[in-house]
Amino acid sequence: MKINSKDFRVRPGEKVNLSEWPTVVKPFCKSKERYRELLEEHVAALSSLQRLYNASNRYALLLIFQGWTLPARTAPSGTSCPG
Repeated sequence: MKINSKDFRVRPGEKVNLSEWPTVVKPFCKSKERYRELLEEHVAALSSLQRLYNASNRYALLLIFQGWTLPARTAPSGTSCPG
């Protein structure tokens, strides 16, 4: 899985019209199971870094995750969406 961050980057001083910004990208994985595996790998890596930073008592790391949820009326049947 390779994500090109340049596809999502806005240069300083550029104006952005979010209604023209693409919100759908082609899937990076072929199955939900693969997404779960990747998530587990990334969580393990972040947990390892967190332990290292905590042990050093010298550095701090702040991660901000942004996401969205679908309103219940647009969620696929049989799924649950918070909010």
